[in-house]
Amino acid sequence: MILSSIPSIKVLTWAIVGVWTTIWTTYGCAVYTGAILPPFSTGTFQWPMISDTWAVVPGSYISRFAMPPFMIAWAMFCWSVSDWLDTFSHTQIEKVHSTVLRYLIQIGCAGFLICVAVNEDENNTVHSAGALTFFVSQGLYCMNVVYHHYRMYLMLIILTYWIIIGVFLACPFDRVQIAVCEWLAVGTISAFHWSLRRDLGNSIIFSISQTPSYITLDNSSIGHCL
Repeated sequence: MILSSIPSIKVLTWAIVGVWTTIWTTYGCAVYTGAILPPFSTGTFQWPMISDTWAVVPGSYISRFAMPPFMIAWAMFCWSVSDWLDTFSHTQIEKVHSTVLRYLIQIGCAGFLICVAVNEDENNTVHSAGALTFFVSQGLYCMNVVYHHYRMYLMLIILTYWIIIGVFLACPFDRVQIAVCEWLAVGTISAFHWSLRRDLGNSIIFSISQTPSYITLDNSSIGHCL
């Protein structure tokens, strides 16, 4: 018996809009308080790391309260995608990939939450480790999704993502370049999931039922009941 259900694309919409609203809000607060200068205020282009906007009040408060629920919602969508793909897994290697997807989701979510909980001024080593964990696991997750659900535009997005990560690693001493790459990387990952969301449509449903079961939405759409 299904008690309630919600399309997972609505969960992802809430997550992505929430994440970017939080990022721009903390950026605006940092500029307003003078903790971060506007891009060309000194005559040269400057841009902060996203985490720079989380290291000062009130951005530190906003990020710690707002980001966790949005990131968990994002992880829920990713998990539902792995469940959806699992229904079309016929070989052992495909089932292994589905399992890998679930582990990558958990690892990436944990890394992001660590990155938010511990800002760079408090412990830069822990903060950076959390950020790196998130970026690498999300990149691998997206590659596995493309393996199961190949679309040319998804492949181009994830290739762009890894090029950005490569540039990021190649310029470790230029903070502005690192910051720009970080924003672009988060934007690219967001674009990948948004494109996947559009591609899957309403085919995935989060459902709460008395007993785990599968529900059929239509002839081409199957959702996993959690």
